[in-house]
Amino acid sequence: MEIKYIIILAVVFLLLIIIGLAIVNYSGEEMLQKFKNLSNLPCGISCVELANNLNNIEFGGRIRIKYSDKYFSDSMSSNFVLTLSSKYANNYNFPALAICAHELGHAFQFRDNMKKMQKCSKLTRISKIALSLFNPAIIAGIILLIVEQNIFAYSLFGFAGLCFLIAIVSKLYTIGVEKEASKTAINILRIYASYSDDELKMANKFLKSAKLTYVADLLKIMLRWTGLVKRR
Repeated sequence: MEIKYIIILAVVFLLLIIIGLAIVNYSGEEMLQKFKNLSNLPCGISCVELANNLNNIEFGGRIRIKYSDKYFSDSMSSNFVLTLSSKYANNYNFPALAICAHELGHAFQFRDNMKKMQKCSKLTRISKIALSLFNPAIIAGIILLIVEQNIFAYSLFGFAGLCFLIAIVSKLYTIGVEKEASKTAINILRIYASYSDDELKMANKFLKSAKLTYVADLLKIMLRWTGLVKRR
């Protein structure tokens, strides 16, 4: 291979690493900044109140609430346990309520299409396994390439590509599930929190910013070897 093509590939690879690191290291900060900015907006209902109202009307009391001391720890499990951040659960906080509504959107998904959610969970586990094999395959392939074991090296590069493809497909499926939950969240805020159209637009923009963090999760694992990924 001519030296100029090697240089071009190296530059492209470096640029991709820089872009990936930017997404990994700053997507969370961007979301946190938006959270802080929107926290000043008035909000007429707390997360717990919203969850209880929705629980009584839509789920017949099936949803149970527990609390976590960690920030942004909100989640919804398949057995309808809603975890809320203890700091914001009973506060009238605009972005915290949007996050809560998003998790309640997952409750509808579990109720209406459990198979789809189980598939999402299974794909997440497969993605983690695939990503755990990605870097070792690349490193082993480079070593074999250096010692001129080209056939084995290219085979490992192909395997690494397959792992990457599996992870991408899994992540895209997960993002689709999250997008659907956010769409449901907007309807929840419209019906059960009486948000105006302008408030719904702001909540929707905030929830969209969270999608980038799912891409960041994928890139974080792949770029951990650089030593430049921020620890949270």
